[in-house]
Amino acid sequence: MQASKHFIPCILLSALISSTLMGCGSSEASSDAVSSEQPSITTSVETQTLSEGLIQEYKTISSNILPQSEVAVIPKVGGTVSKVYVKVGDEVKAGDLLFEIDSTDLQLQVKSAQNSVDSAQVSVSSAQNSVSSAQAGLNSAQASYEMNTGSAIDKQISSQKANIENLERQYNDLVNDLETNKSLLEIGAVSQDVVNALDLQVATAKTNLDQAKEQLKTLEEKTVAETKRVSEASIKQAEASVKQAQTSVSQAEASVRQSQTSLESAQRQLSYTQVKAEIDGVISTCNVTEGSTVSAGASPLSIIDIDSVKISFNVTGDMINRIHVGNAVNTFIDAVSNEPFNSVISTVSPAATGMSGLYPVEINIDNPEHLLKPGMFATSQIILSENTKAISVPINAVIDKNDEKYVFTVDANNIAHKVVVETGIENDSYIELTSGVNVNDIVVIKGQDYLSDGSLVSIVTSNE
Repeated sequence: MQASKHFIPCILLSALISSTLMGCGSSEASSDAVSSEQPSITTSVETQTLSEGLIQEYKTISSNILPQSEVAVIPKVGGTVSKVYVKVGDEVKAGDLLFEIDSTDLQLQVKSAQNSVDSAQVSVSSAQNSVSSAQAGLNSAQASYEMNTGSAIDKQISSQKANIENLERQYNDLVNDLETNKSLLEIGAVSQDVVNALDLQVATAKTNLDQAKEQLKTLEEKTVAETKRVSEASIKQAEASVKQAQTSVSQAEASVRQSQTSLESAQRQLSYTQVKAEIDGVISTCNVTEGSTVSAGASPLSIIDIDSVKISFNVTGDMINRIHVGNAVNTFIDAVSNEPFNSVISTVSPAATGMSGLYPVEINIDNPEHLLKPGMFATSQIILSENTKAISVPINAVIDKNDEKYVFTVDANNIAHKVVVETGIENDSYIELTSGVNVNDIVVIKGQDYLSDGSLVSIVTSNE
């Protein structure tokens, strides 16, 4: 190890004093007596009284702060900007209105689409009324069919047969009366006019009876078949009318759906004229002004989320298995504070990127007051291990020579003693001593490179 340059003058001064003393012949005997008991050269050193405390092993990473997320605001429709509500640095919430695009043409499209929907709905109502009318016609045809081919026609036939029986009785009675009156005419009991009248009545009754029988025959044969045919035809025609009306309803409903789709599309396009924030955050860029033109798909504005920020870096394969999500990290950002910010590892990639053989890692830092800005330089210490009850000294206090590690302790007589030690956790500044020393031992932390076992020291600074 290299000795600190601050102690060279002290050592030279000690050597000069020693030389001067050795040159005084009058005190040679006395000096010989002293040198046999203790060193004659005094080395100035700084010391530290050992105590227990925290030591951490960490990996130092330097990088720049990044926003937790960044969203490019991209309008979905183009046009002239009519109103801008934000500027760079403004904080926004998801759903806040950022700017508006002139919507005159799209409002006309929405109105036209709404008219088409209303017209299509009227057509549906009309078609539904036609269905109701056609269904009523079908119901009437079915009722007529049932009446003409069912019990109703049976009643007509039964009634006609009863009528024929009655006409036959009337006819037979008239025939008997006619025969009786003819006999009476022969003996002069009745006049010829009476016989003629009865003869006419018999002929009429016979005609009525024959007609009733013919009607019964027609009713039983021709009328039933024809009525059934006509009724069936009426039902089929009514069913076709119902089907046609239902088809009209379906077509009208399809027209409504199509018109509704067009309306929704127009309304959606209209809503796109109000450009809103998709995340909570801060406006980081704003290249839009009232009267300017924006294009669909081009981003004139961006939002960053800095409620928490992140630091991204890569680690090597020999370190990747020593860090895990949730590991504590001390992050120093000199532009903001001399104190470290508490943070944690948020992501650790399980695979190296490309041909680099390095593994991407991210750190999250809470930033509620937005003091940390993207682009600031940060130095992060990833805590790999720690001991809260460690005996530790500045790393330069331990001398590593000839496969041996040792320190110098100082006793009450200011004599330095070489003590072989074992070490544990170490970092950029400190190293843990796991054996060889104890709490309250005094260890040389500066000037040790000029000492040997038994050297006399002068403590110029002591870290108690």
